[in-house]
Amino acid sequence: MILKLMIVEIKRYLKSLYYLVVLFILFLIHMLGLKGGVPFLFWGDDFLENVNFICIVLSLLMSVYICDEFSYGTVQNKLYLGYKKSQIYIAEVIACSVCGSSLVLLDSLFYLLGCFLRKQELTHSFSYIMTNTLIFMITIGSVSVIICSFSLLAKKRLITQFLLVFFAIFLINSGRKTLATLTDYESVFVEINEENDPASKDLIESFTEELNATYRTQLNMKITLSPYAQCNFSSYITTERPEDKPKQSFLFKNRDYHIDFVIADVILSLFIILVSVNIFKKQNI
Repeated sequence: MILKLMIVEIKRYLKSLYYLVVLFILFLIHMLGLKGGVPFLFWGDDFLENVNFICIVLSLLMSVYICDEFSYGTVQNKLYLGYKKSQIYIAEVIACSVCGSSLVLLDSLFYLLGCFLRKQELTHSFSYIMTNTLIFMITIGSVSVIICSFSLLAKKRLITQFLLVFFAIFLINSGRKTLATLTDYESVFVEINEENDPASKDLIESFTEELNATYRTQLNMKITLSPYAQCNFSSYITTERPEDKPKQSFLFKNRDYHIDFVIADVILSLFIILVSVNIFKKQNI
């Protein structure tokens, strides 16, 4: 019974205007080679360059979609049809996760198509592209679980949208600063501005010092435990050198890919589902 409901929900998401609009935007970005952004929201036609964009846009559109279900009585109709609250919750969360993850997959496929049509070459191996695509599909799937769970529990349309978008922007920006510190991006930024700002010389010296092992572990842990922070890593992995990979991994330092993200995201998603489904069952709908 729950499988039937899951399939129905996934089909509804895939056919929804919200999903199709985001999909069309990603298609145009890769076909036209668009790059740009506004504060906290960036996009581009390179491999996995749109994960942050997908994350923030999903926070808005997915919350609107779920809150509409309460406004139009769709959730109540499911109860009348005999579905339990736990079944409704699980079906909704899985549908959100699948559809959120599918945007990452389709973004990578659009990237491949764009390479074929505009560049006539791939800048990365196919196995590299698909493996990292899978990793960040799980990352966005975990973000989708968070968005869906909060939306189902809050139910208030405007409040939910505002909080989720603010939450996404705050955590993504925090993750960007963490990644910058971990990879010494600040030292590059300060060095570029040294001529215009003589005081930046002191900053260069502080940023280029080798991070001690304890602080580096803390930074790696912060990124690994937050799918929002991991979104920043999606555009960095294309330039990550093999010798830097061990220093920028919390677990599995000798692996070629950041599979520690996968393990952390799956555990986080299961924990959120376990807690939220019990809260949802006790709420009045």
